[in-house]
Amino acid sequence: MQYFDPGEVLYLYESPAGYGIVALRLIGWGWFVYATVFTLLHYPEKTAFYTRLFLLYTVW
Repeated sequence: MQYFDPGEVLYLYESPAGYGIVALRLIGWGWFVYATVFTLLHYPEKTAFYTRLFLLYTVW
């Protein structure tokens, strides 16, 4: 029995490689959130810029 049949995959994200891509995107977004919060705590004068950056990147 074959674990993964490429013929049954409709979208890229339905494959094991697709799950890896999704995991990497989530890890990258988590890292971005951490870096944004860290920067805002240490440099509150940058709040306007980092708030816009965070919202635009999160929606993207």
